[in-house]
Amino acid sequence: MAASEVLLEEELPVILDDTFVSYDEERLESVLEWLAKSGKQVLLFTCQKREMKILSEMGVKNCNYIKLQ
Repeated sequence: MAASEVLLEEELPVILDDTFVSYDEERLESVLEWLAKSGKQVLLFTCQKREMKILSEMGVKNCNYIKLQ
């Protein structure tokens, strides 16, 4: 993410696909808090429900949940 800030002039979304499956709850909460505060658009694909639960508990309101069947 730091490299993209240096190399690219325009802001691009962050796309994460099951990136946090091996994270424990504490580490996951920490990284989700950092992402929420970053101001970047984040597309997070996951088979887990815990990310949305943590974001809701943190009070993050500017996120959308789309469930794919």
